[in-house]
Amino acid sequence: MYTRHEAHDVSNGDRLIESEQLCQSAKRQPAHSKVVFDGRRYRYKQYSYDLLSDAVSYAQLDASSPTFQMEPYVCPQWVDVDRPAEADQRSMVDLNITFDGKYYRYGDDRYEHFADAINYAKLVGQVRS
Repeated sequence: MYTRHEAHDVSNGDRLIESEQLCQSAKRQPAHSKVVFDGRRYRYKQYSYDLLSDAVSYAQLDASSPTFQMEPYVCPQWVDVDRPAEADQRSMVDLNITFDGKYYRYGDDRYEHFADAINYAKLVGQVRS
């Protein structure tokens, strides 16, 4: 669920620490607070969210259901963010691709990997020519 654009300029190391802290605290908390960060998204059960508030809201709603069942807690695997290299940054400027700390963006589209964003930008450029 993507509701608004947020810039995230945090290193992967800082995100890993944040994720581990969330995992450790979630193990000690009620089910509705078992939201974890995997390096790119906030996760609750099998669902993923771009915004922490969305994940927490759903977890609270889920926990209030009369059919709610506690699931075993599993920390998500950490997702390393693919950061642009210096050479990539020049290409990004030429093709109007941006990077917000988590995703590459071309127009209204977002990509997890630079190669996907640049390939699509080049394809759109060829079609317009």
